[in-house]
Amino acid sequence: MALLPSPRSMTFIKNVLDELIDIFPGQFIHVGGDEAVKDQWQRSPEVQAQMKALGLKTENQMQGWMISELGKHLASKGRRLIGWDEILEGDVPTSATVMSWRGEAGAVEAANKGHDVVMSPAPNLYLDNIQSAAGDEPPGRIGLQTLEMVYGYEPVRPGVTAEAAAHVLGAQGNAWSEYLATAKQKEHATFPACRRSPNLPGARATSATGRASSNACNRRCCAMNGRGSQRPMQPSP
Repeated sequence: MALLPSPRSMTFIKNVLDELIDIFPGQFIHVGGDEAVKDQWQRSPEVQAQMKALGLKTENQMQGWMISELGKHLASKGRRLIGWDEILEGDVPTSATVMSWRGEAGAVEAANKGHDVVMSPAPNLYLDNIQSAAGDEPPGRIGLQTLEMVYGYEPVRPGVTAEAAAHVLGAQGNAWSEYLATAKQKEHATFPACRRSPNLPGARATSATGRASSNACNRRCCAMNGRGSQRPMQPSP
């Protein structure tokens, strides 16, 4: 469901963003923008009148206007807006950074248009997928995504031009808790995130399969909780 884009709503959202700015020092503020069903906007005389006054023809453009206004507000505070790849459907300005989860096409399009992008696609970087076909593999999202596959992910994807490659800031792994019901499942899924791939920014050099950092992180897991639930690196199928 999309929020009503009225002046009152926009003031409320900006006040919330200001509180986040006071709490979190990071450069980027994520505003979401994904899975925003707009049928209520289509039925709302108030929203339709606002769209007409702004010269907007579609509800996606209405969302794009909201994102643009919030981006201006964040920029006035020295911060940068980032949102999921659906925000591209509203023709947002290139000052908006795009995080691509619906595959990679959104990020390729965004980078080539001049947006900074963060790769976060399903299924490649969804850490809540099962990691192996082993009998003791904890439950997770259906779909095999081994640690080797995660380690081998290259954020600059085919289709990104050489000039646009600098807009690819890096990658993010996601773990959605509706698929990870227990603490053991969460640990099993998320500790690989600290074994950063040599292809991701900030990672130290490791072997092709990342075994060096994998072993280091296994030692850290054991030191933290007395047990390590991670399995050894397994070849991709």
